[in-house]
Amino acid sequence: MRRHIYGFDTFTGFPQNGATAELKARFATAGGLAEVRRLVETFQRNELPDQPDMITLIPGDAVHTIPDFVARQPHLVVALLFLDFDLYEPTAIALRHLLPRMPRGAVIAFDELDDPDWPGESQAVLDEIGLRNLRLRRVPFDATVSFAVLD
Repeated sequence: MRRHIYGFDTFTGFPQNGATAELKARFATAGGLAEVRRLVETFQRNELPDQPDMITLIPGDAVHTIPDFVARQPHLVVALLFLDFDLYEPTAIALRHLLPRMPRGAVIAFDELDDPDWPGESQAVLDEIGLRNLRLRRVPFDATVSFAVLD
C-alpha cells in the first residue's frame, strides 16, 4: 500500500465568530499556507529525495474540502487519521467521510479529546463513533493526545 499524507487546514486560523472565538484567535495558524508549503518542500527534498511527492496540502474549510476530496479519490484508504480540528463540524465531517475508508488496524488519533476548552472534538466523536466503540490509549510524551487502533 502506498503511503501519502494529506493535510486539511484553512491555513488562516479559526473562524472569528462563536462562543470560543477569543480562545481560538490565540491559536491562529502561524505562517500560513506558504510557510507550511516551504517546510513540506524542504522535508521532501532533504528526507525523501528519491520518492515522489508524498505530502499534499488541501487548503480551505474541511467541511467542504474533505467531502470533495473523498469523492475524487475512489482509491483512498486511510491508515492513520489524526484529528486536530478542535471544532465540532470539521471533526464530524472528517469522521463521517474518512472513517469508512479505514481498515481494521488503522489508527485514529485525537488532539483534544476530553478537553473542556475544545469540546467540539469530543462531541463529534460521541455523535459519529460513540466512545464505547473505541479503546482509547494515551501517548507517553503528550498528555493531550490519545489514539485508538480500529478493531
